[in-house]
Amino acid sequence: MNIIVEPSRELITISIFDHSILKTKKTINSDNFFTKENTYQNIQSWIHEELADFNEKESHLALFIQYGGHFFKHVETLDLSLINRFHKLMSINPSYTLFYLAFLDRILKDWLIQHKTVYFGTGFFNDLPEHEKIYASSLSNDLPVSLLRSGYHGVFHKYAGEFLSKNDKIISIVLDQKTTICGIESRKPQNISLGATPLEGIMGERSCGDLDPGIVFNLMETNNLSIYKIDDMLKNNSGFYGLTGLDYSIPNILSHYDINPKVQLAFDIYLSQIKKYIGESILVLDGLTHIVISGPYAIQLESIIYKLLKDLSFLDINLKMLPWDYFTNKPTLITNSNSQISAYVNSLSLSEIINQNLLESK
Repeated sequence: MNIIVEPSRELITISIFDHSILKTKKTINSDNFFTKENTYQNIQSWIHEELADFNEKESHLALFIQYGGHFFKHVETLDLSLINRFHKLMSINPSYTLFYLAFLDRILKDWLIQHKTVYFGTGFFNDLPEHEKIYASSLSNDLPVSLLRSGYHGVFHKYAGEFLSKNDKIISIVLDQKTTICGIESRKPQNISLGATPLEGIMGERSCGDLDPGIVFNLMETNNLSIYKIDDMLKNNSGFYGLTGLDYSIPNILSHYDINPKVQLAFDIYLSQIKKYIGESILVLDGLTHIVISGPYAIQLESIIYKLLKDLSFLDINLKMLPWDYFTNKPTLITNSNSQISAYVNSLSLSEIINQNLLESK
């Protein structure tokens, strides 16, 4: 049995798998996990009951942490040594690091499962070329690691690079609240659209994406806005929300496409930015053999994927007709056999990918 834990500052999601099948899943408030002892005890009892029919030595606990790749490999063993090294992440995100330290300490001491590992979401990008990590600034030589390009969606991109042949040239696209694109060759990342902060790259549900830095200084001067107000504007009041005024997920905003010109414009910008990063990745990879599309929104944005790949038909991409029939345990091929470039939609969730990885490592 595999237990996959995805802790965040707001919610903790725990998924329990019986081999490749999701057996049960719970989401709890993160604060309650620490402040309400009965909540913590109930979670322990629930896991203990689920473990009752399994050999404890064959069970595995895996925790996912979104950042940390500058200091950790993609997968690390959870032990006291890791917790001691985890303090290094204070320089990147102090408040979240304190939360994770408390969480890891409690799991290590109280959860009596023999095999425990931690998946660091940005660990995959340790292999980025040096020229992809550093920004062209006079301060670059003195920048802390928190301001170097660290990437995002590492678990999805790593999976996209590994289920095909080793020497393939792959463009991995992850559709989420923040979309990212990664060029992968020989199973190693060669570029990534998102850098040190969520503001870089493709526009998100509420984040601006790529922006002329001069706009920040202009806003400060002409609108008398503080740096804190601008920071909040670009992180929380831009992107799809800023363009449409709709406080929905990207798939829900898509349902307004035919009735709202602002939504049409937002998706035109979104697709234009995605195509720009696809073009960059093709140049970086010096070619292309496969496109793999993953993420929480992949299936819900099926029509956007279809339009995107149709716009790339000059690459000799020959798509199957909609709707596509998705596999539940592996990526779905959405191109015909005569397509020069093969394209896949990966419907697996983050916990399902980690579970597959655990099964393969046994």
